[in-house]
Amino acid sequence: MLVSGMRFSQFAFIALIVLAVSRGSFTNAQDTPPKHIVSLPPSSVAIPIATQDFSSLVEEYGFNRASSLPTSVPLPGTKFAVDILKRALPKVEIRAHTNLTIVTPSADVQPPTAGVPSAHSTTIETPASVACIYKVVAVTNPSCNPNEVFTLPTGGSRAIAVVIAYHAPNAETDLAAFSSHFKLPVPSTKEKTFDQEAAPATGNCESTPMPGWLWEASMDIEWAHAMAPSAKIILVEAATNCMDDLASAISLASKLVAKEGGGEVSMSWAYPETPGLYAYDKYFIIPGIVYVGASGDAKGVEYPASSDFVVSVGGTSIVRSGTNFTGETVWASEGAGSSTAGLPTYQKKVSKIVGRTRGVVDIAAIADLEAGGVWVYSKDYPQTNQNWINLGGTSAATPIISGIINSAGGFAKTSTDQLTTIYSNLGSKSFTDIVTGKCGTRGYSAAIGWDFCSGVGSPLGLRGL
Repeated sequence: MLVSGMRFSQFAFIALIVLAVSRGSFTNAQDTPPKHIVSLPPSSVAIPIATQDFSSLVEEYGFNRASSLPTSVPLPGTKFAVDILKRALPKVEIRAHTNLTIVTPSADVQPPTAGVPSAHSTTIETPASVACIYKVVAVTNPSCNPNEVFTLPTGGSRAIAVVIAYHAPNAETDLAAFSSHFKLPVPSTKEKTFDQEAAPATGNCESTPMPGWLWEASMDIEWAHAMAPSAKIILVEAATNCMDDLASAISLASKLVAKEGGGEVSMSWAYPETPGLYAYDKYFIIPGIVYVGASGDAKGVEYPASSDFVVSVGGTSIVRSGTNFTGETVWASEGAGSSTAGLPTYQKKVSKIVGRTRGVVDIAAIADLEAGGVWVYSKDYPQTNQNWINLGGTSAATPIISGIINSAGGFAKTSTDQLTTIYSNLGSKSFTDIVTGKCGTRGYSAAIGWDFCSGVGSPLGLRGL
């Protein structure tokens, strides 16, 4: 159970976006807030998405092909997936999707403040509990109970840029509220510890914003900051979620991070892998920048996490006895597998497992929302729980890893150098080797050493990064 003693159905992820392909016959999603997500005509072909296919959605919720998908946010205590997937547009353009899942906690459930336990015992992670689990701080309470541990990270420097699609008008105030609540330093544009920039539009794509990107923006900047509170946080907004515009944002993010002396670019969105996407690899080789990408929440291989030049972040499930941390398993819903990219040099030591192509993932962190997820503050979430929600997915794991890499202070010259460091520490005490669970479309199993589900494992302190 996550909150309010409610047990969630295995089909509780409600897919918000479906690609309708029916010889041009479909209803477009509306601008935020959406009146309708996608209406599927009877002749449409529904593409399986998120953690279930369309037939199970029909079975669970009684929809039929001619009806609209859910158009409102569920009541507190219910769960749904936000998977901004392959938008149904007249041109049937392939769009990047976020990799987050979301829960609306019961209205009376609030996160603990620093030094003040919550009145409600939950397994929703706080900055202090995540720092405890991954040994980013000195651990005095090995339970890493989010209601009882309050030691916060203090590291980080230079800059971390987060790349998203569309404008997030409340991003800075959301970050300030999150930071103030958990007693982290409060970044601001006035103090030049936060920056928010719009990347130039390419003009190649239609703009059709969806609310999931707003929640994505809040989570990404909040959790990158939580793990590296002394680093400058830069939010770079692409004009749309098509790859040309996101590439424009990556280019701007790289320039802004380079001006701060280097750092990381965090990307919690993805596309289903196709060979043509690798033409965008040129955006991930800027000196002084480490690029970090979410492996996805749809089990298959996704780009840009599949690129040789991006640190691919998978997901884990936090295991607790009550509220006491006991370990991690791999997260069943994460993206993982063999990409179509060639075997990079840093993976030669695992070539017997991956073969001649790039293996995804490289490293992993908390993603499973059913285990609790992480606290996020967002004014753009349409509920009354004082704007607090809990999110998960590899969208959560990616800014967490970006922040931990930043706090480690290595500031590799390239992503390849960063990955070489990570793989050189495979099997050492720098990582927790996650050996239980399965993931991916092929049902990969976690194993001793490197595996497709968790890569080298999850961080155990900063020395392996």
